Amino acid sequence: MRPPRPVHHVVAYRLAPSGDPQALVRAATSLPDTARLNGAPYIRRVTGGKQNSPLAMADGMHVVFVLEFACEADRDYWVFTDPAYKAFKVGPR
Repeated sequence: MRPPRPVHHVVAYRLAPSGDPQALVRAATSLPDTARLNGAPYIRRVTGGKQNSPLAMADGMHVVFVLEFACEADRDYWVFTDPAYKAFKVGPR
């Protein structure tokens, strides 16, 4: 039997003209160390950074991340409940 497959959550951000993409990258990549569910880390990994595709399909998005979770319940906690997410949404832009 195969182990459960991870769940991925993709997020893209459009920065204000004065926005700092590196500050956003630092904040996002620190989430596995700071976000907690029942006192334990639950975001397995965050990858991403400044959008740099030459395909001209970014639709104005500047920074893109993929968050990896063990299951949908963990992802749903992040999206709907986690105070760390609420703080991250209003963080560096």
